[in-house]
Amino acid sequence: MSEPLPFLLEETDLNSLFLPAWAKESEQKNSFRSIPDQEEKRERTYSQGKIKSRKRFIPERSFSQQQEPSPLLSGWKIQLIPEDRGIDEMAKQIRKEMKAYSLFDLTRVLLEKPQRYQIKWSQQTNEEKVTPLFQCLLDDTLWLSEKEAIAHAFSQYRDRYYRCEKITIEPPKGSYSSVGVCGMSQTLLGPPNHHEYQNKVRRLHAERFSRLPFEVFKSRIQMTRDEALIERWKEEQSSQEIFYLIPLAPEEEETKIGSLAEAEKHFEKNKASSAVKKGEQGMILSNANAWQHSSPAVKRRVQQEVEDLKRFPLSFSQEVGKTLAARGLQLFKAHKNIVYVSIARPRSFNQQEKAISDSVKKLLEVLKEHATLPRAEQWKLLLASRSSEQTPEEQEAILLKDLSWLLHEGYVVNYAKMGFEAIAS
Repeated sequence: MSEPLPFLLEETDLNSLFLPAWAKESEQKNSFRSIPDQEEKRERTYSQGKIKSRKRFIPERSFSQQQEPSPLLSGWKIQLIPEDRGIDEMAKQIRKEMKAYSLFDLTRVLLEKPQRYQIKWSQQTNEEKVTPLFQCLLDDTLWLSEKEAIAHAFSQYRDRYYRCEKITIEPPKGSYSSVGVCGMSQTLLGPPNHHEYQNKVRRLHAERFSRLPFEVFKSRIQMTRDEALIERWKEEQSSQEIFYLIPLAPEEEETKIGSLAEAEKHFEKNKASSAVKKGEQGMILSNANAWQHSSPAVKRRVQQEVEDLKRFPLSFSQEVGKTLAARGLQLFKAHKNIVYVSIARPRSFNQQEKAISDSVKKLLEVLKEHATLPRAEQWKLLLASRSSEQTPEEQEAILLKDLSWLLHEGYVVNYAKMGFEAIAS
């Protein structure tokens, strides 16, 4: 099985992930301790309104692609599951920044990269007809037929089972007036009246263009009467590949299998059962490569689900919320029922019931009085409210200590896109 790709959220700043492309700057640590003017402007931009999303460029499809029907995957439900390493990194940054992030925003961050989520396939028992799926155990890819899955396993992993040796033979005899050439890879396929032509076409499709419907691939083959290409094909046919079965133990001898076609038949009969199995309930594709290199129908089904979730990520956000809550973070609703994730739930502070220092009282008064200002201006006002008898370093240290305590207790919330908000008594 191929190694999973590295998780791309690690060592990134959650703040920068929520910015539009034109506003993203070089990486820098943003916290309530020191906030540059640029962040202040960005946060004000968010508070003034929504930013229009860019239109995606969708290339025009060819006529043959438009006419190709999309296979139906009936009876299967797919569910996205957040990848554990990403959730761990996300939780770590939320605790470090002590900020409250919209759960939908965090969910969309995970949806940006396929390495940040897993795909779970489940059969729906209430469906009368379920499209059969077959899984290649060597890379977890899914296919609509056992034949497809076996062809994929053999073309991609045959070197694990067989050793290939080239020998020189006599060139093919007969009259050949034209040869076929793949219109996409320029691979020389040979004359259409040669006995190996159809096998070579199907083999090239399985090995390099399996995500393209076979009839579409076949329609792009070009026939040419170029004598130089015909001669080149004859030269290529003057060598033949002989395959040998690689022994399981070093002391065993290799077994001669024969041609590529014979190796394919040998693999299907003797090795396919350990490399391919029928899809079952609760299959989880933990590696993004698995579904990206699966049958075109499987890939389209996942892509459609991801696009739908990007528009309205409710179901996935519930999974994300549960996993973050399991790591000790708190979920709460605020600002017209927006769900936020933070280190603590908001709660009111009753000064009559709790004995607090004058510095904490002043901090709460400043935040309540300037609740609508951006975070950077709030921070300047908080520093200005400190006692003049202390040095700037002492003022900042005390302010940080007081504010950190209030944030962890939930008496103040540090909203990522706005600023500090003191919870009213």
